[in-house]
Amino acid sequence: MEEKLQFITSPKFRIVWHILFWMVSLVFFTFFFGHQEKEYRYTFYFVAVLLPITMLATYILIYYVIPRFLITKKYFGFSLRALLVVLFSVWLGTLAIFLMLFFFMYGDGPQMDASTIDIYFLTVGMYFVILMAVVIKLFKLWYEKQQKEGKLETEKLQAELNMLKSQIHPHFLFNTLNNIYSLSLQKSDSTPEMLVKLSEILHYILYECDGAFVPLEKEVVLLKNYTDLEKIRYNKRLELIWNMPEPSPVIEIAPMILLPFVENAFKHGVSKKREKSSISIELHAYDEILEFSVKNDKPSRKQLVLESGKHGLGLVNVKHRLELIYPGMHKLEITEMETEYSINLVINTQQLNTSEKL
Repeated sequence: MEEKLQFITSPKFRIVWHILFWMVSLVFFTFFFGHQEKEYRYTFYFVAVLLPITMLATYILIYYVIPRFLITKKYFGFSLRALLVVLFSVWLGTLAIFLMLFFFMYGDGPQMDASTIDIYFLTVGMYFVILMAVVIKLFKLWYEKQQKEGKLETEKLQAELNMLKSQIHPHFLFNTLNNIYSLSLQKSDSTPEMLVKLSEILHYILYECDGAFVPLEKEVVLLKNYTDLEKIRYNKRLELIWNMPEPSPVIEIAPMILLPFVENAFKHGVSKKREKSSISIELHAYDEILEFSVKNDKPSRKQLVLESGKHGLGLVNVKHRLELIYPGMHKLEITEMETEYSINLVINTQQLNTSEKL
């Protein structure tokens, strides 16, 4: 439908559409003013004089009065000039009637159709065509405005998403590098393994998740690499429960949309507790519905007081990204209990197969 409208409103075919419109108007005028006497030959002569008057009034309205005054909301100026155009065109049409009557008065042909010398019919017939042209012009202006606003909105959303992505990536990398740095200070044998995992993550971020959407299975690999890094860091202090069956290859999601929830569980869970802590991560995908949940132990009340007022940048950004990418297509529940913090995210990715991706 949109492609058809673009074909109609394309500047390349403007002259063709104008010629077609006035040819149809010529036929309409001929039958409208010649319907009584059926003397279309002489009516056609009258129409040949009337049509340029109609064209003049139409183009003054659609290319001067409407853009300069109606579109810019100068309603008094629009009303005044539109009234002047109406009066001037009716006066020219009336003059055309008298000229044609004078011409046929000395000819051998029959008199003009009675409807052609009726000012009421003249005004109705002429302004029916002008009104159609004005309606077409207004529709075109409205459609172009909608297209422009839609394009600007899409560009704005894309710019905002790019900004959020640029914030999430450094935030994630900073935390990971900090973890590796901590282990290197301890001269841990796990440092090389962490560097390998980090290189895989960097390769994914730099070369595989630049698009709007990526296969879900790639995001799962990212989560596994990240949790492997954290398991090396926390060792026996961490009990990680991983329930993530092999995802469907047809499902695609926004890149790095799940990672901030996992990162938040480590940052505000196990990293704040000296004793053993547990994190549970589950992901299920079926019929293009994705269900993702993360649960983590909470630190003590004393630590909660110390951490009050601190909010992770990653969680703030991912919530905003969800609103932008999946409006009305996701449900995020965050539950905070005395000893546990959990999130449950449900995303309907089915609409992404039929709608344009940002």
